[in-house]
Amino acid sequence: KRAMVLSLSNRAEVVDTYEQVFIRSVNQKFALPKVLRLLGKFKHIRKVKFCRQNVFYRDEYQCQYCALVFKRDELTLDHVLPISRGGKTNWTNIVTACSSCNFKKGNKTPDEARMKLLKQPKELRWAPKFVFRRFNKENNQWKDWVA
Repeated sequence: KRAMVLSLSNRAEVVDTYEQVFIRSVNQKFALPKVLRLLGKFKHIRKVKFCRQNVFYRDEYQCQYCALVFKRDELTLDHVLPISRGGKTNWTNIVTACSSCNFKKGNKTPDEARMKLLKQPKELRWAPKFVFRRFNKENNQWKDWVA
């Protein structure tokens, strides 16, 4: 949706499109943009959105208590300081944990549960690699356009 808005408002130039995917209006048909070139200056947003996927990415899909690496659907998020004790849901109080470690820790702090954190949680900073982490073998259209 954003690509179409940028293109139709002349704020971006379409460099490449999907071959068989079209967006239709009452009178027109548009190829869905795959790669855009922004025209003009734009402010870059340097703040990383706090969400489950980005916490897993920050912690490298590793349980921060037992150090084992898991698939995304095998992980949970743990509040280092439990919500019931005033803990907040933010970058510095949430870590990736496997189900068994999260259950074992329960409503305790890591010290009370005698569980050591691998590293202190911190806010994730934006870096160009975030653009590339979404790439896979079928979604590599950017490789020709990025240095």
